[in-house]
Amino acid sequence: MLETTSQSVERYCLFRSGTSWFAMPAVCVQEVSFRPPVTPIPSAASVLAGLCHFRNEFLAVLSLRKLLPEVSSSPSPESQIIVVQGNDGPWALLVDEVAALESLDASSSLDSENDDDWADVVTAWATFRDHSVRILDPDTFYRLAHEALHESWNWAGHSGVLPHEDGTLRNVYSESAPA
Repeated sequence: MLETTSQSVERYCLFRSGTSWFAMPAVCVQEVSFRPPVTPIPSAASVLAGLCHFRNEFLAVLSLRKLLPEVSSSPSPESQIIVVQGNDGPWALLVDEVAALESLDASSSLDSENDDDWADVVTAWATFRDHSVRILDPDTFYRLAHEALHESWNWAGHSGVLPHEDGTLRNVYSESAPA
């Protein structure tokens, strides 16, 4: 059953990834910056684009492109990061463009029949300049990303697939011992 309610008008950081528009509550956005170099992490879940060194901190850099098919097919570059202050400290989200800091009249859509945990990341919808905007809950996004990372690293450690010095993955169980 689809239920729609109206929430109070609140300020949001609006951004685009591919042709899709998103927003996060402005109170959780610490900073917006051009994309620093991001180092991929072998055996990590696809939601983790990598780690970056930003303002004397190492930040986990997450990507919407790995979660949403319509965003991942976009040829535009993820040229900015949004640094979000989470419960466990700051993290970053790769985006194509940060567009505005705006007040939005958000309408929440509660779809009780959807079993996908990632669907919980979108808490509401709004309209901005004739674009549909998905409003994301940064705490849920980070929690689910953290769970996905934990699962992928546990799988990699138990499967014997580990990163090699050159950055490639190798299966330590299938390698033969030197003669």
